[in-house]
Amino acid sequence: MSLLSLLWWSSLAFGAGALVWMFTLIAARLVRERVERARAADQDEVRSLFLEIMDGGADAPSRLQPYGHRARLIAEALMEVIGLIRGAERDRLIAGLVGLGADERLRRRLTHGGRAGRIAAAEALSAFPGPNSAAALRAALAASRDADFRVAALNALLDLGGAPALADMVRDMQRQGSCQTKPVAPVIGSVSVASWPGPTTRFDGSTARLR
Repeated sequence: MSLLSLLWWSSLAFGAGALVWMFTLIAARLVRERVERARAADQDEVRSLFLEIMDGGADAPSRLQPYGHRARLIAEALMEVIGLIRGAERDRLIAGLVGLGADERLRRRLTHGGRAGRIAAAEALSAFPGPNSAAALRAALAASRDADFRVAALNALLDLGGAPALADMVRDMQRQGSCQTKPVAPVIGSVSVASWPGPTTRFDGSTARLR
């Protein structure tokens, strides 16, 4: 084969490879957009069912059941509404989710699956007071080296009133090293302030919560 033929076939191969790569990227984008649309539709449906549960809808929990195994979906939908409700409505929603076993699935999700889902589960567990939630968050916190997850878990423990002792947190930061502890360090301030009587302050740089 002459040099000219070799160059010709090489250029064809590179061109074909580029086309395949381009079509692969387009297909991946279409699939991702489809998945995102489906997730958004599911979140809308779950939020609607949450509203029905808060209004006392008798059949809403059973209609929520098909989504119950999707811990991340439940967690993200819950965090969108939980800060907006108080009193009896909040109690009805949390009781309905506990009845479906959502809190148990969220506790399992702390140590399984993708990073985004684990963070969402940690944040959502702040709505489920009790020793089981606090114990699961502490265990996941001790096992994780992901700084963002640790921030979410510590904030949830602060909400539940079960944050680790300040001395334990400092020792843990020393073990983790500086790269892993920078995002977590502001929580130390929250814990130390919370240990004093009177109003407490949460930190995120501009609001009352660490993010």
